[in-house]
Amino acid sequence: MKRVTITTLAEELGVSICTINKALSGKPKVSAATRERVMAAAARHGYRPNRLAQALVRPVRRVVVLCPDDWPSHYGLILRGATAAFGRLGDYRITAERQACGRISDDAQFLSVLGRVLADRPDALLLVPGVYRPDTLDRARAALAAAAVTTILVGIETPGLPYLTGVWHDSARCGRLAAELLAFMGDGAGASAAILVGTRDSADHRSKIAAFQQEAAALGLPVAAVVETHDDVAAGYPVTAALLRDHPDLRCLYISSENIAGACQYLVEQGHAGRIRVVGTGISAEALAYLDRGVLHACLYQNQYRQGVAAVELLHGCLDRQPPPAATVLISPSVVLKGNADLYADPERLDRATGGTLV
Repeated sequence: MKRVTITTLAEELGVSICTINKALSGKPKVSAATRERVMAAAARHGYRPNRLAQALVRPVRRVVVLCPDDWPSHYGLILRGATAAFGRLGDYRITAERQACGRISDDAQFLSVLGRVLADRPDALLLVPGVYRPDTLDRARAALAAAAVTTILVGIETPGLPYLTGVWHDSARCGRLAAELLAFMGDGAGASAAILVGTRDSADHRSKIAAFQQEAAALGLPVAAVVETHDDVAAGYPVTAALLRDHPDLRCLYISSENIAGACQYLVEQGHAGRIRVVGTGISAEALAYLDRGVLHACLYQNQYRQGVAAVELLHGCLDRQPPPAATVLISPSVVLKGNADLYADPERLDRATGGTLV
């Protein structure tokens, strides 16, 4: 069977190769009727544009990855996934550069770096936002809208910022899973639970809290308190101490942020390990170690590595004028227990082995 090429389509339809190329790549100055005829002919012949060949004849496209220089167990995994995905795009004339924007809540640094990046006019922006004040988000929104640069948000939901598509973990599912696990692990009717969050200012944590409370109520698990660590590693220990001082009968704890070490350290030192059922978040070295010791009974891996990979893959399609599949792409969490924790020691290898689909 003769191979169908762009020339084949041009000859069949009586149009130029340039017209075929414009229609298939979504470029302007092609009528709707012509575009429809070209797409129909391509579908009829099973023709797919050679994206690599197209890439070789266009200018190099520059992408900036803007991300906080913080929380390696969260942001670090997103960056690892994005870096691996960009590495696979080396033949497509796409370059990526990372710009760090300080701590998770460094509003001034974020705005400064964002302004500098947008002034340099990149072809696209992979934006991994931290948790910022409303006035900071307003200023960022105005800057992004004025720059009109193709933007993919990844990591955590940040309402108000303009973007083409967002890729983040399914916060509500995390909350529901945590409540279900703790209800099954708890001491039966009357066992109370608490939630340890980073900050209620984050849409991510608000969604987790609401979903946890709703599921816990349905399962008969009272929620005694919701307390914040403000994403401070050192706060985990004293916050947990105060929580158990105020609620000595607590039997279940959901740590909905990556801030596990301090809370678990307090539980061990005070002899609460095992007595209080704990569902944590993340696959940091500390989390996996406490899981192995039985201090944590389960962890929810939010699959940040896959978020980074998926964001880059979507961005590549958008640069080739392929519309994103949805305004929001949610990456489902997976439940990590002691029996499967070894699989999560290398998230990159796990992602390759599963094709990004974890069970």
